Amino acid sequence: MLNLSQRLILGCLLLAATTVGLLVAVRSALSAAGAWSLGVALAVCALLLCAATIYSVLQPIHRLATSSIAWIGSAAMRSGRLPAS
Repeated sequence: MLNLSQRLILGCLLLAATTVGLLVAVRSALSAAGAWSLGVALAVCALLLCAATIYSVLQPIHRLATSSIAWIGSAAMRSGRLPAS
């Protein structure tokens, strides 16, 4: 079972992969219509949005994890359980 952030990341990756797959599948039609550069630009935007969404999901989790570890370490040092180095 995936947690919420894992499901969001998986959804973003599947959406980006589908966008790139669609671009590859219709490349001949886009080239014939003269819209290949537009298709590539939209696919790149989808990939950038995917990366930004994943970053915005993982950054607060990472920040919380590192601050919790630092807080636990400083509390242990104040209580005398962990020697200061």
